Amino acid sequence: MNRGALDQITRTTGGGVLIAADPAQIGEAFLKGISLRPTGS
Repeated sequence: MNRGALDQITRTTGGGVLIAADPAQIGEAFLKGISLRPTGS
């Protein structure tokens, strides 16, 4: 994984980077990403 490339993409798209160093953390990273999404209100 290239963190610098991911950071560059998120600067362009307005997103964020969540990294799961352990495959067992994928679900936790996914839920955190969903919880950080803007609500649109």
